[in-house]
Amino acid sequence: MINKLFSEDIDTRSGPVPPPPPPPMPTVETIQLNDIPNTEPIIRPPLKRSPSIMSTMTTTSERMQDELNIVLSMFRDNKSKNYDITQTPEIYIDQRSTPSEVQEWLQAKMFSAEICAKFKKTSGYQLLGLSYDQLEKICGPIEGKRLESQINVQKGVSGYQTMGRSELQAVLAKARKKIESNS
Repeated sequence: MINKLFSEDIDTRSGPVPPPPPPPMPTVETIQLNDIPNTEPIIRPPLKRSPSIMSTMTTTSERMQDELNIVLSMFRDNKSKNYDITQTPEIYIDQRSTPSEVQEWLQAKMFSAEICAKFKKTSGYQLLGLSYDQLEKICGPIEGKRLESQINVQKGVSGYQTMGRSELQAVLAKARKKIESNS
């Protein structure tokens, strides 16, 4: 009975015995076959290993560095181009400008005599209200784009607001007054 109890205690405590570890791999790269006479040694090819994280990072960073050098050289090449940018005097128009002030502004901004003639009787309010499509029809694509750019600058400087925007503000103000009077 003691043997029986003793054997049960051992079995439950230890569990299954793990198998022994495998024998170590040979480290010699050249294996000679001694069993077969007159054979030359067999040379094993080196093990293929996946690239390490560091080598992958180096490759990636090298590629990024090459791409950056290419892009920077492109920008340097573009910088050397001379763009035709002419500084014009600081003269402003707004929606209250008269047709004569608009003419002075167009001439100061170096628009052609043909463009100035097309806007001879145009006030500041009318000129600032023109859309890009209208300017392109009147002036052509190049001058229309340039005039639209100058007009946008003037709108920003003068605080120009379209009629729709001011009407919307009036409606909102009226609605606020109505809500305040009801509360």
